[in-house]
Amino acid sequence: MAEQVAAPAGPTAGALRDDALALARLGRKAASAYGRPDLVARLDDLVQRLEDRRVTVVVLGEFKAGKSSLVNALVSSDVCPVDVDVATVVPTVVEHAEAPAVQVLRTDDDDGGTDVVMVEPEDAAAWIRGEHRDAVSVRIGVPRRLLAEGFTVVDTPGVGGLDARRVAQSLGVLSTADVVLFVADGANELGGPALELLGLVRGLVPATELVLTKADLSQHVEEVAEANRAHLRAAGLDVAVHLTSSELRGHALRRRDAAMNEESGVPQLLARVREVAARSDGAAARATAATVIDVVEQLRAVFAAERSAIVDGAVPAEPPAAAPATSGSWQQLLTDEFSDFSSDLDFTLRRRSRDLLAEAEEALADGDPDELWPEITAWLEERAAADVVATFSTLRERTTRIATRVAERFELTGDGGSPIDGAALDDLVRQVLAALPEQAAIGTGSASRTTSGLNAFRSTFYAFTMFSTIGALVGVAAAPAALVLGLVIGGKSVRDEKTRTRQQRRIQAKAAIRTYLDEVAFIAGKESRDALRLVQRALRDHFTALATERQRTAAEAAKAAKRAAEADLETRRQRLADVDAELDRLDALAARADALAASLNGERG
Repeated sequence: MAEQVAAPAGPTAGALRDDALALARLGRKAASAYGRPDLVARLDDLVQRLEDRRVTVVVLGEFKAGKSSLVNALVSSDVCPVDVDVATVVPTVVEHAEAPAVQVLRTDDDDGGTDVVMVEPEDAAAWIRGEHRDAVSVRIGVPRRLLAEGFTVVDTPGVGGLDARRVAQSLGVLSTADVVLFVADGANELGGPALELLGLVRGLVPATELVLTKADLSQHVEEVAEANRAHLRAAGLDVAVHLTSSELRGHALRRRDAAMNEESGVPQLLARVREVAARSDGAAARATAATVIDVVEQLRAVFAAERSAIVDGAVPAEPPAAAPATSGSWQQLLTDEFSDFSSDLDFTLRRRSRDLLAEAEEALADGDPDELWPEITAWLEERAAADVVATFSTLRERTTRIATRVAERFELTGDGGSPIDGAALDDLVRQVLAALPEQAAIGTGSASRTTSGLNAFRSTFYAFTMFSTIGALVGVAAAPAALVLGLVIGGKSVRDEKTRTRQQRRIQAKAAIRTYLDEVAFIAGKESRDALRLVQRALRDHFTALATERQRTAAEAAKAAKRAAEADLETRRQRLADVDAELDRLDALAARADALAASLNGERG
């Protein structure tokens, strides 16, 4: 697998990204020439995002499903360790480099922060396996064709049992993902928890694909794939299913066997990843076109107002509109939307907590907490963590919808980037999950087998002594009968004692569950409300900046119109030619942006 290529000058830029970057640079040049540093700043951010564009492919799935093997197959290099035991404990980022290099982000014991250290490539596996407990993530650079195209592949820790706490460790990576490959063993159908997790991931990253690995080892992989497609349809998940064999891919590359390579299914998966990346480039280009059109309209408004004043010889009766931004309607909409969402979020958290309590109490109704408690606590902690993840997923989705609605008040079709910091929200999710309490053991106050035995012996002995004494008083040899009666009473005492202690444990268990869920609700509720306020402020600041742009446009348009109206006839005549030339230049830039948008709309249709 010694496939090495030189890296291009920058990330592989398809025609769409090239066109978008050129358009953004032209727009920035125009805004700078017309003295609008506020518009320049917005376009600077856009240019930087386009220049730094990487396509991040995140590989996510259960332990031992073949994630690391798939990463190796995708990049054609054994960069990630593969083991019969757990191989990947920390997220591993694989990217292009001229020569192999490994960086480790680790925690710093001195100040509690993090630092980056370089390690030898042969030592990377130990860090990835978690043999060094201070490892946070590992970044591996290798010269490979896919990576040189601008792709980055991320191997995540396995989510054994689909534990939501482990899922949350990957959320920081998912927030940067362009594509998610959800990996499952091709020998088994997806269960309910896996489908639930897949739905959550699909909600966070629309470009999510299901990859069934080890296709060469299962005789029924086609039937399993079809069953999984049925499960996905029933769950309302539009997710494609791919069959792959990393083992065949490795053999094919070593033997340079094209037919075996195709049989591995990896080339088809790579083609799909590139197709999704192209769609992502289209989205970036569409946002660029919308941003440039908005910038041109603001620049044009100033010259249009000046031209109107030159032609009419007077300032327009009504100043140029500053867009709905100046009316304050967007601010009211933002406030109302977040007020409603805050109420809905609080209700959702309470309902989930109540439903969890009801399910847990139902599970305890007919069983002994002493036997069920380990299973119940594991289930309860996982469900509570899953509810936290789902809550923050809802927060991201709904705040995005709110941002879209507010943008409509500005008559915008796109602003070149989301003002919502998804990575910051995902970091907060991990903090909340880390803060969730763990359930304590139940049954410490219940009677032991020794205690129950002593109680039974005591009851039997008392009954035997009582009936023997009565028999002696009446002159009857009552010992055999007394012994039988004593044993009967002793047995009943044991059963009563078991029932009593079991009931006591149930009461204790239910109280512990309520306390646990109250604590979870307290932590998740506070942090979600804090997150909501942070997102609301971020959106407010974002749209305030857009409103300020429009207010400045309106002010400059009014000033230009007043200046033109006060000029003499000859000055106005000379200025008209200059204004028309500037308007022609802006119209040409707008036409270029319109052409890019039209090509994208045609492609999408």
